[in-house]
Amino acid sequence: MPQLARGGRAATPLPPCRFQLPDHSVQGAAASAAGQSSAAVPTLQLNINDTSLTLPMPVAAAENLRSELRQLLVTFAEKAKAERPRRWPSMEYVLENASGPGVEYFEVFCNANAYDTPFNAKVLVSLRHEGLKLTTEAKLYNFKADIDTFLQDAGVDA
Repeated sequence: MPQLARGGRAATPLPPCRFQLPDHSVQGAAASAAGQSSAAVPTLQLNINDTSLTLPMPVAAAENLRSELRQLLVTFAEKAKAERPRRWPSMEYVLENASGPGVEYFEVFCNANAYDTPFNAKVLVSLRHEGLKLTTEAKLYNFKADIDTFLQDAGVDA
């Protein structure tokens, strides 16, 4: 049965949203004058539900995030083996002034106590960029797959 909007009309689903942050890396003549390389910071694409979010992300920052996600999966494994309930640590990854002047703040948070398995777990993703603030939830395994794909494309071994 279709959902009804106000007035009894069938609600039209919105198309997927695609948001891309501009690349603010130093390139061209300015880089040459400063003696810097003109290599741009690689972009990470996160596929969150029906939304695709693309942002510049240093490879080292993505490696740190992957390490935090792996530790979170270890926490879920320990939680599954535990005989008695207890409080488990949450995962919080914060990258401030990420990738240069454009992305001011990038945060990923997951409360291991709120989910029984990693297959049900979600991460809260927050991003601030030049007055825009985006906060959304993503499934843990889908988010981890996006980070792994980014690092694989960047030539970093698992």
